[in-house]
Amino acid sequence: MYYTKSLEHTPTACVYGNRAFCQLKLENFGAAILDAEKALTLDPTYAKAYYRKGSAYVAMNKWKLAKKCFQAVQKIEPKSKANRKKLKYCKQEIRRQGFAKALETEAPKPPSERMNVDDMKVPASHVGPRMAGNKVTREFVLAMMEHFKKQK
Repeated sequence: MYYTKSLEHTPTACVYGNRAFCQLKLENFGAAILDAEKALTLDPTYAKAYYRKGSAYVAMNKWKLAKKCFQAVQKIEPKSKANRKKLKYCKQEIRRQGFAKALETEAPKPPSERMNVDDMKVPASHVGPRMAGNKVTREFVLAMMEHFKKQK
């Protein structure tokens, strides 16, 4: 609330960046991104704004956008250990998602769609109810139930 009041009097990149940090803590990731972007319009070299914007993207699982933000911080502050750690994490997640996508396959059809009843042969030695055609009738089900009850 005080950051918002401060911005009414003197809108600076630092105040927008700090408000973006508060928005991150409140899990208002969209608002954090907007505040970081406002900070960057006022000062394109403000590394914390890129870092906070990237952190919001990480929280929303938007790894490629986060990676771009952390790469921007890397150019401005190449010695930042926290940024290197987040950038490495983003790259790992992008690689992991790519690997998972490569392993994806189409879901197989259920057996009810894969089976062809016409291809099934019932041996002549079968003792028990037989289905008339490909239709499961009430009589057939009742006969099967009786057959099972007799443990045949």
